[in-house]
Amino acid sequence: MLDNLLIRECNAKDESAFIKLNLTFMQEVMAENPYWTSLKMPTEEEMRNVFKEALSMPEHIQIFVGEIDGEVIGYANTLMVYSI
Repeated sequence: MLDNLLIRECNAKDESAFIKLNLTFMQEVMAENPYWTSLKMPTEEEMRNVFKEALSMPEHIQIFVGEIDGEVIGYANTLMVYSI
């Protein structure tokens, strides 16, 4: 199964998969952990805006997706943080 795994940089075509994966992850985490239940579940439109904003700032945020046979099955974010 993992022989077909491709890791690549996320692009605008991955929007719907990114939103679906994020919302599914958030629903599961919120159901399992009391801390997260105090937060508002974002809407698809809010997630769409976050996705577009993230893609517009590649110098600060990079998103990678994993896909198998052309289907996005996961993602990873990196965020540039400066520390002194």
